[in-house]
Amino acid sequence: MLHIVSRQTVRRAAALLALATVAAMATGVVAPGVAQAATCKTRAHAYVTQPGRIYVAGYEGDTSLGIPTWRTFPGDTFQLGGNGIQPGTIIRFIAVDAVGNQVDFGLSDSLPAGENCVANEGPTYRVVAPQGSYRIIAVYTGGNTGATHVQELVHAIVEDVPSPVDPGWPPETIYV
Repeated sequence: MLHIVSRQTVRRAAALLALATVAAMATGVVAPGVAQAATCKTRAHAYVTQPGRIYVAGYEGDTSLGIPTWRTFPGDTFQLGGNGIQPGTIIRFIAVDAVGNQVDFGLSDSLPAGENCVANEGPTYRVVAPQGSYRIIAVYTGGNTGATHVQELVHAIVEDVPSPVDPGWPPETIYV
């Protein structure tokens, strides 16, 4: 059944829609679905890297990959980053000791995530924490959900000196 609407009703509805849009923009309120649109190619996650190593526990706050252990020492270098992060936002990295007190580990917030949802690895950091056991935690906003996640990334064990190198690694080089 065709329902005929007067021009006056259409104009009134358009004016109310325009007024609601301006009011929402002024207050920062955005319609559901617009803010929640999937824009990232991956689910949100943060990580710690070193040459040849990546430490990541899972996605969007879960620990589906398990919390890895990172054996390190004062002066050791590392980088921080993330993917699937809401564009324009940062990842806050913090370290806590076994009791839960925040400690200086040599961490810093990430670079802001670009339009590609990547918080690129920034400068190289150095471990400054003394010998002990620490948890590295990331706080970030998922690019596809807009949800804030608090995730333990890695269990860091800081030793006074570097662990001895595994004599079986790297494998012996064979020259041909």
